[in-house]
Parts: sequence; C-alpha cells; structure tokens
Amino acid sequence: MTPLPNPPPQGWRGQKPSLLGLKWTALRHTFQRSPKLGYALVLGLGLLLVWAEVYGTWQSLKFLARFGDIGTGVFARVLDIGLITLSSGVTFSATTAAISTLYLSDDLNFLLAQPISARRVFGLKVFETFLNTALVPALLTLPLLLTIGAFFGAPAWAYPLMLLADVLTFAAPVGLGALLAVGLMRVAPAGRVREVSTALGVIFSAGLVYAIRALRPEVLIQRAQDPAKFEELLRSFSGPSSPFLPPSWASGFIWQAAHGNFSPALWPLLILTALLLGLATWLATVAYQEGWARALDSSLPRLDPSPKRAGWAERSLSRLGLGGTLASKDMRMTFRDPTQWSQLLIVVALAGVYLVSVKAVPIPVPQFRGVVGWNYARQETPRGRDSHARSVQTRSVSPIAIAGVRWRYC
Repeated sequence: MTPLPNPPPQGWRGQKPSLLGLKWTALRHTFQRSPKLGYALVLGLGLLLVWAEVYGTWQSLKFLARFGDIGTGVFARVLDIGLITLSSGVTFSATTAAISTLYLSDDLNFLLAQPISARRVFGLKVFETFLNTALVPALLTLPLLLTIGAFFGAPAWAYPLMLLADVLTFAAPVGLGALLAVGLMRVAPAGRVREVSTALGVIFSAGLVYAIRALRPEVLIQRAQDPAKFEELLRSFSGPSSPFLPPSWASGFIWQAAHGNFSPALWPLLILTALLLGLATWLATVAYQEGWARALDSSLPRLDPSPKRAGWAERSLSRLGLGGTLASKDMRMTFRDPTQWSQLLIVVALAGVYLVSVKAVPIPVPQFRGVVGWNYARQETPRGRDSHARSVQTRSVSPIAIAGVRWRYC
C-alpha cells in the first residue's frame, strides 16, 4: 500500500508563489541574525545626515529668497543639476550591478527552476537592481524635496506626487542600465563583459569630472565676490536647463508642485520609466538563455594549454636585458587584469583635470613676472668683490617664459 504524501501546509493551496514574499522572508531572517548594534549605528548616522540635509536646504532657501525669484531660480537650477548628476551615476552603476543581478546571482538557478514564469523572475531582478543602485540616492533626495515643499507651503496632494517623481527619477536610469547590461551580454566578447562595463563606467566618470572641472567654478566664486556682478551671476545661473533630459522633467515638476502647480512634465517621465523598465524585463526574459550561458562562460577562465610565442613588443624589450624582460611581464600582467588597466583611464582623466585646473588658476602676471625675474637673476649673478656684481640684477621675462614656468610648477 503506497503511503500518501504529506499534505501541504494550511492556507497554501490555491496560492501562487510570491517572489517578493520569498525575498522579504530572507531579508527578515538576515536582520534577525545580524548584530543590532551595527544597525543602530547606521540608523543614527542616517538620522544625523537627514537633519543636516534638511537644515542646510532650509537655510539655503532662506538666503537665496532674499534675492527674489532670481535666488530661488538658482536653487531650482542646483536641484536640476543635482538630479542629472545622481541619475547619471545611477545609470552606469546599474549597468555593472545588472550584470551580476540578472545573470550571475546565486539564486537565479533556483528561481528559474520553480513553476514561475521567467518574466516574473527577471522583473524581480530588475527591482533588485533598483534596490541595489538607486534606493540610497532616492532616500537621500527625499528629505530635500520635502523641505522644498514645506518652505514654499506646498498643498497636501503635492507630497505623494513629489515622492513619485523622486522614485521615477532614479527608476528610469535603472531601466536604461539594465538594457545596457543585456546589450553588453549579447554584444561584448565572451569573457570580457565585466571589463567592458568597467571601462565604460570609468570613462563616463572621468568625463563627468572633466566636464565639472571645465565649468571653472573658481571663476564663479570670483564673480560672486564682486557685489556688482553677483546679481548678474545669479540671473545667468538661474536660466532654464535642457528640456530633453528626464531629470529636468522631474526637477521642473517638483519645483512646480512645491508652489502648488501641477506640471504635465510628470506624464512623459512616467511613460518613459515604464517603457524602460518593461523593455528591460522583456528583453532579459527573451535573451536570458544565451546571455546567461555567456555570463557563466565568462565567469570561468579558459585554460589554453598550447604554448604561446613571444610577441614583437616582448622580444624588443627582452633585448634590453633582465629589466626589459621584467617590464614586459609587468605590462602583460597589467593589461590582463581589468582592475589594473582600468586605472590607466583614471590616470589619463586626472591628468586632463589637472591641466584644465592649472590653466584656470588666476595668477597676477606682473607680480609673477617680478618673482620669476628675481629668481632668474639671482641664479645668474656673477660672484665677485664688486658690490655691483653681488647685487640682484632683475631681468625682463617674456610672457612665453612665464607660461612655461606656470605650466611646469603650478
């Protein structure tokens, strides 16, 4: 007589498996087993950061409100630039995180083996990518937005819509980053997916730093010190931003909602975010089999037992002796490790930033010419008994020489 299987738990029959419930159970168990002192410390630091953010935002708005609409327009522009910068960083951090979340996560095999559609699984993975990359920026931005609404006396309906705009601002970059991750998994060479994503992230970060440095913020500070030019600076800085960027739509809607006006900029932001997240989920569902296989293949190194002959560069360096051989080995090891050759991109970016910064340093030419001429004459003064010979003989220095010394020593 065949024994009957154990009956399912009470209340289980007829219920669909919940991925969010599974994740919530795992999170609850992790929280129960973790030390509570660490969570209390993080909570205290977070509350301190929120207080500083609210206080700084309120004081900044009070100061800029003295200049009327021009001053508040400057804060609106700062909000716009901040959302653009944060969303840009979220885009490329989501690209790297989506590769691990969508294809290399440990529970992907388990979830795909369950009687759950792949679309739901990858929808959950896109949501995990949002939690990993965009949750912290969204939470840190929320007190600032609520402070803006409280300062301008926003109506009650504005606060939930401002929260929605905050979430959409960072959800759209997550969808775009997930799309880029799926594209890299299908286009990038096998075994080079993470390297390509790392290179793209480094190049973008360096370009962002270079662009900020190219704005020459020290010139803005110098103009702000002149009372006659301060109002002109505020008026030029409070101008409208680009109308084609989704963070600009969000900042415009938030600013209008804080003043009690409903802006239609929320609708294109909502539609674009839904399209990006839906397209990323659908594309990952359709292409997961090939992309997942390539990811697993790229995560394991391929060993080639065939001997490799020395290349042209290695043979050329070997002619220099032991030092050339070691240099060739170091170069080969550097370019083989993505964490090493990616630092070269950072060095190039920093060199560009330093050159732009040095070029922007305001140096008074007459005083600088006198200092350089005095040092130059002191080095070439002939030694003799005559007091004339021991006196300092200043020489005129051309502007070209000044520029050369400036680039060398500044």
